Amino acid sequence: MYSGGPVKRGKARFNPPDRSPRVINLPVFVLPGPTTMTPKGSRELELAHAGLGKKVVLVPESASHSEIVSLMEGEFTKLSPLMGRWMFFKATGGSGQRKLSIIPIDSEGYSGRQLRVASNNGKNVLFLVPLQEELETSPLPFSSPEFSKMPKVACNSCSEIIPLQMLALHSETCQTAQQQTDNIIIDDNDEEDDEGDGDADVDCTMRKGVCPICQLQFPATELPHHANICAERSFNTEEDMEPNLPGPSSSNTSLPPPSTQTTEVWKTAAPSEAVRLFMEELRRGANHLPPLRLTLNAGDTDEERDGALISFYKQRQTCQWAAHFRCNILGDAAVGVGVMRNTLSTAISKLTNGFKNMGNAGVTAIFEGQREHLVPNLCAALLECDLFAMAGRVVGHSAIHGGPSLSGLSPAVVDALSHGTKELVTSKLSLED
Repeated sequence: MYSGGPVKRGKARFNPPDRSPRVINLPVFVLPGPTTMTPKGSRELELAHAGLGKKVVLVPESASHSEIVSLMEGEFTKLSPLMGRWMFFKATGGSGQRKLSIIPIDSEGYSGRQLRVASNNGKNVLFLVPLQEELETSPLPFSSPEFSKMPKVACNSCSEIIPLQMLALHSETCQTAQQQTDNIIIDDNDEEDDEGDGDADVDCTMRKGVCPICQLQFPATELPHHANICAERSFNTEEDMEPNLPGPSSSNTSLPPPSTQTTEVWKTAAPSEAVRLFMEELRRGANHLPPLRLTLNAGDTDEERDGALISFYKQRQTCQWAAHFRCNILGDAAVGVGVMRNTLSTAISKLTNGFKNMGNAGVTAIFEGQREHLVPNLCAALLECDLFAMAGRVVGHSAIHGGPSLSGLSPAVVDALSHGTKELVTSKLSLED
């Protein structure tokens, strides 16, 4: 029974299992050029559409510098021309735009272990900043490899397959294109109707209507355009007001006397009803104009949101405020009239509660003082920045679209705005003013 060799006793030992290298889910935000600040929240979608912005990159903990560069260029193809001329940064604490501080590089370059520590095991975002070049931020087609991993949905308007993250950005351009197409279709239908019935075309050309502002007769096809221009002129200057309207006015020798054949209903109605009817006339006269669009971002800070409102009302001096007003908030599911009215209410409240976008000042209000006795702020900077003209546009825009009015003004200020006589305004002043 003796085999002549050593006898092996016990159970055979298994080889130790191979340990796979540890992988980090590293959140990386690629910026388009050299900077020392994090981007605004409103730019995140724009950068993502350009193939930049934030992504989660799987980085092995044992990765070397060259391997990390290859991983980043694989996820962000626009980094390839840089040939590694970039570094990682991290943001300081706080909210809104924050300062960036560089992550020092080791003697052998970045390593996976160093990035794991710098990102707190992938909990903090690392910002990849080019050191010399500026990356192109033009939008990429939705079929680009950069969007291959994103979930796709079909656009409700054009049925195009869109990455879910880009749907809000696509909706703006898609709605504009759809409206332009609808306008072209309507125009084509009108042309066909005109060709089919020549007598009706002659009748439409000869038919005239009366402008609700100056009471002059114009062809029906030109009346909406004229009424909108006439309304803006009557709001800006008192010289263009008609003599038969109440209050001080000066006659306009360049215009013929108004027609008395037609009396508008709003002129004979009660004051509150007259205001409503007059605003309806303004909105009806602007139906042919392109809509006004305001886009806000739910992730913006108070300063950024106030700055967007100020920019919207300051940079549109020749805008037709009676046109349809459409507002959407990126990152918020709310849509429709509620968003518009909330935006108008916010803009009106900022006139008295104050904007947080005035340099080093905490809050700057356009009107200040006691309730029911608010008077204009006497700061010279407000006059130089045309913020009172902006406030007038806010109040008028809100009134036209059924938003809240600016309440709480001093009776003296109301008389100054409606009549403008110094003696009457002085007599209305009180100690509360």
